[in-house]
Amino acid sequence: MFPFLFFSLSVRIIGEQDAYHRENVMKKYPLVNQRNIFYILTSLIVIFIILAIYRSAPPPENRFPPEISMRGEDPWENVEQVSYPIYRQDREMGEKGTESSFIGENGTNDFPSGSSFGEEEPESLFMVKSGWAITPRDDFVFPRFSPDGLNVICRKANCPEMFLVSLDGAQIRQISDEFGINYNVRWSNDGTMLIVKKGEKTKVLDLTGKEVNLTDEELRLQIEDRSYVKDHNIYIKNPQGGEDIMITHDEDAYIAAELSYDGCKVAYQGLTTGIHIKDMETREVIDLGSGSHFSWLPDGMGLIYNFTKKDGMNVISGDIFFAYADGSGKFNITKTPDVIELNPCLSPDGRYLTYEIDGQIFVTDLWNLY
Repeated sequence: MFPFLFFSLSVRIIGEQDAYHRENVMKKYPLVNQRNIFYILTSLIVIFIILAIYRSAPPPENRFPPEISMRGEDPWENVEQVSYPIYRQDREMGEKGTESSFIGENGTNDFPSGSSFGEEEPESLFMVKSGWAITPRDDFVFPRFSPDGLNVICRKANCPEMFLVSLDGAQIRQISDEFGINYNVRWSNDGTMLIVKKGEKTKVLDLTGKEVNLTDEELRLQIEDRSYVKDHNIYIKNPQGGEDIMITHDEDAYIAAELSYDGCKVAYQGLTTGIHIKDMETREVIDLGSGSHFSWLPDGMGLIYNFTKKDGMNVISGDIFFAYADGSGKFNITKTPDVIELNPCLSPDGRYLTYEIDGQIFVTDLWNLY
């Protein structure tokens, strides 16, 4: 309405041939003259152009997967969705985990299964498809799935806080802020409690952070593992009872062990020799080389684990790998040179993978190509 009024008025004044009439108009409308009208019209045109550009701009992209974006009124302000491309098989890692090509049996840089540089590369069994944050970026580290795969326990670096986070990130609960207990925490075998160690003392917390009193036998049942480390060697629980089975003999200082779900293989980590897999029937040992924080696939076909590089004490790169249990191949399933993924943990059903990036905890789907 106002632009039309000013425009009509200006045409009337500018086109008016009668000087006397124009003079009367100017007296009647003292703010209306040719210069003012020009300034007003120019300003309105600029405003209309700005509004048109603003209305035509696309809306900002949703930062969350659909199931998470609808979770409530107060999503994390600095949570970002991270999406990775779907990768074909990375060239297999060379000796000692260096990022060279696959070292074939003849010592040449060949791909397995007859592949070569001019041919299509075989595909990895797993690959990281997409990931979403379940915590804000605030020094959150070391995520671990609950036995039912519905929750993740994590802590803050250099801080006493310990947190329980739901799989979709919709709920987060601080379990404890007691100094020292968050560095050695694990899920109870039934997934209803957290077992924490502070020095020689063992505490049991429920999922609200309240301390639970268990008898020695109840505690043993909740923390008993089928494989464990004792005096820097690896032991397996004897399924028939009797004395446990020692499977290493001081070849290295071993620091972690995990038996496959079917009990046929055990993966373990040496302080200097990296990850090994031992077949409990054939006694064959497969050496995977450098790596840490491994998780078995439910069918025992292979491991998900972390491969990092350090410059002194500083981690300068980190990716997540999949390796076949028979040693036939190992693959980079994140392949993100500008992103450092750390401390992966696979859910018991093998569907979800959690890990940390720069003080933030993420969950991702693993996509089985076959």
